[in-house]
Amino acid sequence: MPQKQRPVYFSKSVAQTKKIAKEIIQTFSYPEIICLYGDLGSGKTIFAKAVGQFFGLEEKTIKSPTYVFYHTHQLPPLKKTPRWLYHFDLYRLNHAHEVEGLGFSEILQQKNKIILIEWPQIIASILPEKRLEIYFTYLNDQERKIEVTPFL
Repeated sequence: MPQKQRPVYFSKSVAQTKKIAKEIIQTFSYPEIICLYGDLGSGKTIFAKAVGQFFGLEEKTIKSPTYVFYHTHQLPPLKKTPRWLYHFDLYRLNHAHEVEGLGFSEILQQKNKIILIEWPQIIASILPEKRLEIYFTYLNDQERKIEVTPFL
């Protein structure tokens, strides 16, 4: 069941989307699973890059995993932060069972991780209850609406 607090942000630039991403990560105390919903070009991958940067990765190392389904990033050792970032892009999957071939269940069981999932609707039936859902809405060429629904 989602919490009552549902923050809504508006971004007019890539820089602003990155700032919002960092604020969300801090506000929700490093959630383990972050589901990113939205159409193509709505800001999901920009958000994912900002999360990686927040945890010490260089932006150029964070690429969209559309054709390989996911990337694994080892995060720099910082106090009280996750050690692993998994970035999934499920756009090309047709059924939830396909994610099991990617080792998704095993990744869910790991400790010290953050899992970012673009296009999570395909696996809605197997997502853990405890997660953060972020909805990106394309308003125009410069503006995006970012709505956060916590299930924590």
